[in-house]
Amino acid sequence: MAKRFYLPLFVLSLIVLIAGCEQAEVPTAVEQPEQSEQIEATEVPTEEPVTPEPAGVWVDPSNSLGEINPLVYGTNYGPWQAITLENMPNLDESGLKFIRFPGGRWGDTHNLRDYQIRQLMAHVDQIEGDVTISARLLGGTPEQAADLLKMVNEEMGHDVRLWSIGNEPSLYRTMQQAEEWDTVYFNEQWRQFAEAMLAVDPDITILGPNTHQFRQDESLNPKDANGLDWMREFLKANGDMVDVVTFHRYPFPTSLSDPSPDRDALRNSSEEWDEIIPKIREVIREETGKDLPIGIMEINSNWTDASGSETTADSHLNAIWWADVLARLIKQDVDMVTHFALQNNSAGWAMMNRTGVRPTYYTFQMYDHLGESKVAAGSDERYVTVLAAERASDSALTVLLINRSDDPITVPFEIAGEKEISVSERWVFDTELNAENQGSQTLNGSIDLPGLSMTLLVVE
Repeated sequence: MAKRFYLPLFVLSLIVLIAGCEQAEVPTAVEQPEQSEQIEATEVPTEEPVTPEPAGVWVDPSNSLGEINPLVYGTNYGPWQAITLENMPNLDESGLKFIRFPGGRWGDTHNLRDYQIRQLMAHVDQIEGDVTISARLLGGTPEQAADLLKMVNEEMGHDVRLWSIGNEPSLYRTMQQAEEWDTVYFNEQWRQFAEAMLAVDPDITILGPNTHQFRQDESLNPKDANGLDWMREFLKANGDMVDVVTFHRYPFPTSLSDPSPDRDALRNSSEEWDEIIPKIREVIREETGKDLPIGIMEINSNWTDASGSETTADSHLNAIWWADVLARLIKQDVDMVTHFALQNNSAGWAMMNRTGVRPTYYTFQMYDHLGESKVAAGSDERYVTVLAAERASDSALTVLLINRSDDPITVPFEIAGEKEISVSERWVFDTELNAENQGSQTLNGSIDLPGLSMTLLVVE
């Protein structure tokens, strides 16, 4: 099955990812500082009169903002995960559109086999989506990477266009005792691998560098043993070859002694993305002189296996946090996003266990009702985020509202100045409802949003 690439024109240095075909893969990260407060934008003086935005939540369908890349609805999956027969229907109905394979560190400790590719592509076909495959860098060779590409596309008859090389090279030295891996060595190796793969197929799209924990504060970003910044040095050396700039981010834990954040720390951490994305765009322009697409290829609130608390990655609060993060990334035209990860029996960061699903699964289901073409929308409530889009299948306007607050709220709501709004479908995900349609209703100037909820409206 040919896979299309939808790019527009234009993630404690402590934890070892032990993996085998039957073992769980664990994301890695470094110790983080406490979350800083969001910086408010500085108002720019203008001589032109400025029309104030409406109070509360508003949508302007006449102001089109471009297409939403379906590759933002992604997850990490690998041979170390098991999608059971019980979970096959859940995968079918997940709303996922993109798979990163083999996900996490597994691909730098194992060579991919043809039967693993067959299983992968069966899942890709299930979701009618797309895929990116990572060639083994640590312990691999450029020739092996080229052979993998040949096996997948030429021998097996697939048409995988999206490829990356290695996973979190910024942790090879500290986590895998690979002393030679500094920025210079990595950049040289990455280029050799890329050149070998492009010699097989010059039309593939290459993602990189997949470093860990990029943030807005560059002093906190990963540095090699010589103090050189992994992202900047990569872009200097390979900005001419990379097609999509990729990195990973987990805001928690900030300390090993306290792996789970408090409720407000988790709730508020989604706001960091309003600074991270502009920062990575700035760095790309400074180092390459051009704009490049952006992908966040591992992302969750917490990289540890912690589960069972009100703020671990398997909590309802985390599912709402994820909904808000994804909305902010979509608003900023990020091209690829792959949540970590699809399945694990015990680790909280997975959206599925062996036989069922965890709350974050329903976040993806809610987004599956959202349209494809963004239109202008805004909110003056800090904890209410709105994202609106027109749906191609029926031209319906869809409006997604996320309430990160614990408390229900009633907010003013209007669409293009019209306060009376006819809603044919109202989908709700909250502490009681799991992405369920509550039917039609008429709104008269305001909307009620449950606490810790997602509400999606289909507007007539």
